[in-house]
This record gives sequence, C-alpha cells and structure tokens, in this order.
Amino acid sequence: MITRVLVANRAEISSRVFRTCRRLGIETVAVHSDADAGLPYVREADLAVRLPGSAPADTYLRTDLLVDAARRTGADAVHPGYGFLSENADFARAVIDAGLTWVGPTPASIDAMGSKIEAKRIMRAAAVAARLPGQPDGHVGLAHVRQSRVGVGVHGDGLDAEPSAGPEEARGDLGPVGDQNPGDHVRNTPYPSAPRIGAFSTTERQMASTVLVSRGSMTPSS
Repeated sequence: MITRVLVANRAEISSRVFRTCRRLGIETVAVHSDADAGLPYVREADLAVRLPGSAPADTYLRTDLLVDAARRTGADAVHPGYGFLSENADFARAVIDAGLTWVGPTPASIDAMGSKIEAKRIMRAAAVAARLPGQPDGHVGLAHVRQSRVGVGVHGDGLDAEPSAGPEEARGDLGPVGDQNPGDHVRNTPYPSAPRIGAFSTTERQMASTVLVSRGSMTPSS
C-alpha cells in the first residue's frame, strides 16, 4: 500500500498531485531546485528535498538525485507529473529497480508509445482508430507539428485556422524537417474544435488507479 509519494516535478504540476494525495490520505514529498525553493508547492508537501542547482538538467532531470531523494525520505512511490522525466522509460525502470512504485505507464509502454508517429503505427496495426473524427462535413483542421523521434515533446510549427483539409490529409509522417535536428519529423495531426474535459483530471485518475493496484483492488495493465 502506498503511504508516501515523491513527486518528481515542480510548481502547479506538483501541487495538483499533492491535492489528490491529501484526499487519499497519502503523505507527499516535494523536490525543488535552488531557484524554486520559495515556491508555494514546496510548502504544500509534507517533506521537501533540495536538488542543488537551478538548471533542469542539474535537478529535475537527474534520475539519480530523484531516486535518492525518494529513498532518503522514506517514499514508497514516485509520481513523475508530466514533462521532465514523465515519459522517460529509463527513469521509470530506475524507480522500479529501487523497489519503489512507479505511478505511471510501464517502461515497456513508454518505449512503445513515446513517439506519436510510432504510436499511431502500433494502433493501426491493432485495428484501432488513430485519428480524431472529422468535422460534420468530413474535414478537420491541421496542426503541423515537429516531433523528435528520440524525445517526447511535440511543438507546434503552425495551425491552420480553417478546417479545410480532408481526413486522409490529416495523418501521416511528412518526413524529416532538416539537418538541425536530424531526428525530427513533421507530420499533420487533426485537432478538435471543442475538446472534452473529463469529470476527473488525469492526475486524479492516475493516482487513484495506482492506489487501487497497491491495495489489490485492481489489476495493473501492461
């Protein structure tokens, strides 16, 4: 059973996880860089650990420091939040190898789904719809995005204001974008005109499902 969670993130992202943990009766551990020492989320946690330095590369992206912080504070689980190392399979493996509970998808799932381009290929191979439904006239808007095959971030290069493209144009890898980042590819992706907002946040669902698994009330999926 999970009793104390270290959140390997910062600011509002950590605060949202802390709020859910409090509702579930779970203690929390914050980590912070020197630059973030005075932010509210640090005081909201039951415990806080300083990560020496200010740059993310020296703090929030240091797997060794994060795992060590979890061990030293007696945390039995690590929640990555989103961004930073949340979709880093090696970080997930390091947490699990340390005997801690990883609050997130399995490392194998992260490896398989880390690239949206590869994820769509996997989905289509499994006969799962890999695009959003079009508008009533069968057209969708297009967001032209650049995605690194070795990273997980997706950054918009531009967005068509009018939903003028047909469904077939709204999917597919459009090839490399140049020599500056040879792993980057451009693809078209449809975007919804009225995105749905669920009754519960992703953080709440993720935390609740992990607690249920730890209590034996739910079987984890791979």
